[in-house]
Amino acid sequence: QMAKLAMCIWEGSILILPLLLSLTQAVSEPVRNHTFECAWREAALEYATHIQPFIARDTRKMAMLHDALQLASLCNKSFSSPMDFAILEEERRAPIMETSCDVIVDASSSLPPRQHGLHRRSTVSSLHEALEVTRQCKGNGQIILKDGTHHVLDTLVLGPQDNGLRITGEGSEAIVSGGIALKNLEWKEYKKITNDNQESKGTIYVAKIQQKLPFGIKALHVGSKRATRARYPNANPEIDIFPMGYVMNDTAWGTPEHHGKVCDPNTFCGNSTTKNIAVTDSWHGMYQNYTMGFGGACERYDPPQSPWCSKDFYTLRQVPEMHTRSPSSLFGSKLLPNYPYKNIKGAEIRTWRIGHWFSWMFEIDHTVKGRKVDHWTIAEKSNNIAGAVDNPGDSTDSIKFLGNMNTSDECWAKCNETTPCMGWTWHGATLGDWAFGCYGRVYDEWNPSPQDDMVSGRAPHVNPDEFRFGAGGHQGGEGADTAQEWYIENVLEELDAPNEFFFDEATSQLYFYPNDTESPPPTEVVVPQLANIFEIRGTMDHPVRNISIDNLVFTANRPTYMESHGVPSGGDWALQRLGAVLLEGTEDISISNNTFVRLETHAVFLSGYNRRTSIMKNEFAWLGMSGVALWGRVKNGNDGTGGEQPRFTTFESNFCYQIGMYQKQSSCFFQAVSAQTRLAKNIAFDLPRAAINFNDGFGGGCEMVDNLLFNTCRESSDHGAFNSWDRLPYITSIRNGKPSTVPAENDMHHNFIVANYAADGGCFDHDDGSAYYDMHHNFCVYGGHKSDFDGHSKISRNSLHVFPFVYLPVCFSVSTQGPPPKGYAETYVNNTCILHANEAYINIDGTDLTDFTQVDDGFVVGHNTIYVPGGADGAMVKGANDQVVTAKKFKSLGHDETSKFIDGNPTADMILSWAKDMLLGEEEHH
Repeated sequence: QMAKLAMCIWEGSILILPLLLSLTQAVSEPVRNHTFECAWREAALEYATHIQPFIARDTRKMAMLHDALQLASLCNKSFSSPMDFAILEEERRAPIMETSCDVIVDASSSLPPRQHGLHRRSTVSSLHEALEVTRQCKGNGQIILKDGTHHVLDTLVLGPQDNGLRITGEGSEAIVSGGIALKNLEWKEYKKITNDNQESKGTIYVAKIQQKLPFGIKALHVGSKRATRARYPNANPEIDIFPMGYVMNDTAWGTPEHHGKVCDPNTFCGNSTTKNIAVTDSWHGMYQNYTMGFGGACERYDPPQSPWCSKDFYTLRQVPEMHTRSPSSLFGSKLLPNYPYKNIKGAEIRTWRIGHWFSWMFEIDHTVKGRKVDHWTIAEKSNNIAGAVDNPGDSTDSIKFLGNMNTSDECWAKCNETTPCMGWTWHGATLGDWAFGCYGRVYDEWNPSPQDDMVSGRAPHVNPDEFRFGAGGHQGGEGADTAQEWYIENVLEELDAPNEFFFDEATSQLYFYPNDTESPPPTEVVVPQLANIFEIRGTMDHPVRNISIDNLVFTANRPTYMESHGVPSGGDWALQRLGAVLLEGTEDISISNNTFVRLETHAVFLSGYNRRTSIMKNEFAWLGMSGVALWGRVKNGNDGTGGEQPRFTTFESNFCYQIGMYQKQSSCFFQAVSAQTRLAKNIAFDLPRAAINFNDGFGGGCEMVDNLLFNTCRESSDHGAFNSWDRLPYITSIRNGKPSTVPAENDMHHNFIVANYAADGGCFDHDDGSAYYDMHHNFCVYGGHKSDFDGHSKISRNSLHVFPFVYLPVCFSVSTQGPPPKGYAETYVNNTCILHANEAYINIDGTDLTDFTQVDDGFVVGHNTIYVPGGADGAMVKGANDQVVTAKKFKSLGHDETSKFIDGNPTADMILSWAKDMLLGEEEHH
């Protein structure tokens, strides 16, 4: 089964990736230079085999990388198989050494439970039985799973009594499933599906489910593949990425509410309480003090608190932009071609928060019938086509330019003469090139934005039905009044595409549309049920020690996105303390050589106290949420000196791709309130958001070295391949042994990172307050140095930035903030940066370039080599109030006198030669 599963992963990637890449090409950065594009892609493939030499003989993984890098389609480089996959599987197995207490688990065993006896090599039929046997042994035990699928019906909980235990697979096909197998299903024909010519497209089948399923059927695995819950628009989340499968039309959302009361968008939603802890030992800018909000809109979280409910948190943007709240409903019925539905209760709306920062999920409770409006609705100072037309005078499929009109009444009259015209928007005389323009709406879409000197009108109409939400909106940190693109799922009427399913909880009937148009579905399917398959749980005083989990395949834990979330710290995330493998209160746990595939939540979660966890040589693929997530604990608000956090975690030589099937704010590795992590030699690609994310600056002391990251942010924006925030100061003693809110420095070096697709924050997107990073000897393609909103104390040095982009083409950007004070400078030294003509070398748009104190105290810039057509005359420096000077002028003012500007760009071969020497060199490569 594992071989089949692996081949399924392989074949899927080869067939699917070109489609994915073509769909998202519109959000990718433009190809700057074809020769360089192919050069970095070939170099990335070579670098992958350098940091993970064992994959050089892995046909499947090498083919996936070759495909993801588009070496065939862009660069005409065909793939050649390095070795037979079966041979590799034999090589990669970890050896199993016989111990005095080996217990073999054979899922096909027919012996009755508890009658196997205890001897040197007992054979049992389940993991729970095996654990009972190993607990009777003296000394370290070993549970060996034979090939096959082992369904874990109750979470396997390991405690201190299991210290020293190893759980391993005998071969490479030992699958640990958190799902219940439904067997001997009797499928009956429910409905024939035909095309427009009444030709058969397939058949929907139905089967009665006799087993009790505590969590229903929110996910379904058929033949080791994930089925898709019936939805509109149709899409397969493993194949299709945004914008495929989303309603793209402008849609009205219900105003946020709290306990049934409509919220004022300009103040907090609900009555929260703010508690502050003053911080005086260091400068943290606008995040100077630790602050937390309790109750109010944050009642949605567990625990019911978040900095986004504090009235003293991030006051620059908190209100009205980011404070906690979410839409109460959706007015979307007219955009659903199969509406009305027989039963909409329990259907779900999945959508993007404004800005594509994370996913929201809402459960529909009931509908409110739309009322009929028999007159025109006129809205002064409103724009009902905001962002929908690119240029003055343009038309689209849904908006028609009706001409220039002197008054709004003339525009209204023109709309009345035009068929169809369900609404109009007129621009006043003060709106420049748009002045007097009249635009008609072909369809009834009404979601006007406030704008002076504009008028919009809506024709007589029937309002869409309102879908009222009963649960959800707690899956992210910041709030918003509205959402963006969306889709609906879990509706029987939308079961109209192969591989879709629907479960009717009231009748216990399961409907499925198989891919095969001739045959009914298989008689056995798997329903994911457990959230945590394995738990390793101790305490800080009595930890679980020295447990090893290796050579297993984990799959089919249940979706939990509608279950309780908490806000771990000051970043953007909301999170759940759960995963297929959950650790809390542990020391020296090893998780290696496993495959985590088609899990519906996180794969591995470290909660609270954990020390020296090793997560190595695992594969993470097609996950509902993140690969590995860490979330520690503090006392008295921000006191982390007690040490109840994940520390000294090693995340090394892992292979991660295609995660975030449900929650798009997902990463291969995420940490909050955790410190002293080592991230090394990982390969991460084809992701909806950042590959690695630090939710805060807690403690520091992390190292990120020798990683390959590319094809990130494929479905989101305002982010980078790596992302960090630091909006709350925490107390630890990690920096120098004394309690302080100043963390130890994080060492980020010798990484190969490509900020392509929509990773517009660059390679290292150090957002909002991020501080204390030393970034050096990195090969950064399409990304430069970023700091914003009072970030400080970061160093970029000895790195190679090629055609960098941080919201604009720039090598060094400290934007949307003033200069840091003396002693907290941002530093950019000894780097090589390659620009096109007239692009920015430096962007410090909150700093007066003529103020020497601001520039010299806030920034350390020098000894860089800049390749740009025109030399120092072709590179720009940008300051406050639209100041723009050439680098030559900037130098003449007495700034950055040591950097060199070379006229022209180096060749692709030269660039890759420098990159190779730097990445593979020994300089500071500890």
